[in-house]
Amino acid sequence: MLNVINATDFVVITNPGYPDPTGGRPAAQGPPNTERFDPNMQTPYASQATAGVKRDLGRGLAVSADYLYVRGFDQLRRRDLNAPRDGTRVRPDPTIGRVLLHESTGERNYHALILNAERRFANRWRFTTAYTLSRSRSNSEARNTTTLPTNQYDLNADWGPADNDARHNFVATGQVTLPFEVHLAGILQLRSAFPFNVVSGLDTNNDSRSGDRPDANANGPFPTNGVLTYGRFSIPVNRPGTLTRNAFAGPDFRSADLRLSKAIPLGRRRIELLAEGFNITNRVNFNGYQGSIQSRLFGMPQSAGAGRQVQLGARVDF
Repeated sequence: MLNVINATDFVVITNPGYPDPTGGRPAAQGPPNTERFDPNMQTPYASQATAGVKRDLGRGLAVSADYLYVRGFDQLRRRDLNAPRDGTRVRPDPTIGRVLLHESTGERNYHALILNAERRFANRWRFTTAYTLSRSRSNSEARNTTTLPTNQYDLNADWGPADNDARHNFVATGQVTLPFEVHLAGILQLRSAFPFNVVSGLDTNNDSRSGDRPDANANGPFPTNGVLTYGRFSIPVNRPGTLTRNAFAGPDFRSADLRLSKAIPLGRRRIELLAEGFNITNRVNFNGYQGSIQSRLFGMPQSAGAGRQVQLGARVDF
């Protein structure tokens, strides 16, 4: 199956024959592509500012609140300097194909409010909790610098949620010592889903690159349970779509892990018996969604995290 999101080059054959679509003739090749590196390329860097307060409430309990701002400069990306303009499908220099420039002109920012509560170990138990309310925006992704912008002449058209943007994130850990010196510990994590990009799978702005975004149809059915429907979108003609980058996300992430242990002294040695469970509720956490509306799997998850896992073990300390 053709991946219309990542495809970069196509060979168009008019009136193909069968079984040999080229009729025994070599397939026509387009003008050569070239790649360049911006001589002014810089090393990406980030500046950050933070402010916070912390208060000890007594009895081993402390709380804190912090605000964090991070701005990334000179983020890496590439674009086509010879892309067709104004929907003409004709390149400024028709004797060559793409002129891919690697440059450091991307930007990103991150805002976060971080709340923490902690009880130090006393009276056989302790806990920590952390909640983060955040927003991350970018117009390029450092993990995928080979993807071209939607509009080669308007790079800010891709300004939107970053691939790792998660609005809410909550983590709690705890430990308690039960009778007979049995130790029980656990981790609970709840997180908003990461966003994914919806594309038309077509070249709607006539710049010779497929994968432009569609229009958002306000009258279409809205997604439920993270699964999108085709009626939510429409295909623009001879222009970019109105949908922003990474406009949708699937269901949230939930996971709970437990660990039960008991140490048994054996003279100078000690044996520790362990029982561990991961994702003990057997929650299905999906990873990534098909974003091309040309696909029959549109709006469906592409993979999932591991289900419930249980392991038993023993460790001997000498």
